[in-house]
Formats: sequence, structure tokens, C-alpha cells
Amino acid sequence: MPYITDKERFEVLDFYGIDNRIAAAQLISTYAENGGQLNYMISMTISEYLEKKGLSYDTCQDILGMLEVVKAEFIERVVIPYEKLKAKENGDGIWDWVDREINTRLDIQDEIWKHQTPIPSGK
Repeated sequence: MPYITDKERFEVLDFYGIDNRIAAAQLISTYAENGGQLNYMISMTISEYLEKKGLSYDTCQDILGMLEVVKAEFIERVVIPYEKLKAKENGDGIWDWVDREINTRLDIQDEIWKHQTPIPSGK
């Protein structure tokens, strides 16, 4: 999530001539009917940003960093919860053995940690 202030959000919307926050998302959701069109709209936005900021290593890194963060957040907030939901609904036989193996190893490690003597802090 782009944690920017309300003032910054409105400045971004003003830059695009958009009257409210929802309009920006509605613009894409209204016109992007498939992944290719969504890609095009996002690419156009990135192109405009790049043109405005100027082609430089820093600008390219800003764009790449933003894309990676958006991707990671989408995976964390949408993909992983959806996968968990579907695994509960339909079962997850393919990976059950991995879950059991990891849980077994964690249980063993917990037992080892319980019986370790704490290292003195030196105080």
C-alpha cells in the first residue's frame, strides 16, 4: 500500500485531473477488460512518469522498486490468503507432506530450544 499522506494523494489525482480517489481506480477498472489492457494502462502510467522525471538510473530504480513492492504486497494480501482459502475448501494434497515435514521440524526445534541453557548476558 502506498503509505502517502492525504495531501500527496490529492496532488497525484490533481496531476491527472481526477476529482476523487475512487475515480483513478475506476478509470483502470472501467477500461481494462483483461490482463493485456491492464498491462498497457500501467505501462502508459510508468512511461508518463519516466518522461516527467527523466530517463536516469535513479528513475529506473524507483520504478523497478515500486513494481516489486506492488507485486510483493499483492502476493501477501491477495494471492496467499486466496490460496489458503482454496486449500481449505478443496484440500491441498500436493503439499500436505511439506506442511507435515515443516511442522515436525519446528516441533523438534522447539523441544531443543526449551532445554537449552540461556546464555548469561554478562551483566
